[in-house]
Amino acid sequence: MKKLLLLLSVFSVLTMNVNATKHTVSISGLAYSPALLSVHIGDTVTIDGTISHPLLQVSKTTWTNNGTAALSGGFGPTTKSYTFTVTAADTIYYICTAHVQFGMKGRVIVAPLSGINEIPSENFAVALYPNPVTTKATVRLTSPGTGQVKIMLFSMNGQMEKDLTPGLSNQNGDYYCEFDASRMSSGNHFVMVTEGSNRVVKKFEVIK
Repeated sequence: MKKLLLLLSVFSVLTMNVNATKHTVSISGLAYSPALLSVHIGDTVTIDGTISHPLLQVSKTTWTNNGTAALSGGFGPTTKSYTFTVTAADTIYYICTAHVQFGMKGRVIVAPLSGINEIPSENFAVALYPNPVTTKATVRLTSPGTGQVKIMLFSMNGQMEKDLTPGLSNQNGDYYCEFDASRMSSGNHFVMVTEGSNRVVKKFEVIK
């Protein structure tokens, strides 16, 4: 895993029938509490970091060996709390660089994609085009629902980059919004669409 949120090689358009949950991992002495956290895709996680306890994401091997080598593309080192949204099923390994030798490290385990139903494309579909994106792109949602729709863009490390909801328009029952990708970094990003308790995550690529 070279990114905080490893996307499955083929990421289908999926809908979750549960509400997102906010989780916090706090610092208690020379330990994280909880040191093992189980979450679901769409949840938000905040891990505390301080000047005395610098936070760093590492690989599984580095975590196992109590090392301090940063994971390429991961978060940290940071002396502030770090918040991200989970967008893929994987295990996230992190440490306190100052006290990892005392066992100050933790894991965030993302639950498998069980209990998630694939929605027939004619009933609930999210499209982003063109994909890959160079400048401007359009997101389209086709849905029979009547709940509040929100559309947000996320980076690979789970940080929200833009809320597209204010730009939504409804045309013949479909929702549309456009965004400018020219200032976004090259590589993979995510669009997350929610409508009521339903949630859809889809990958797209920005190229320069």
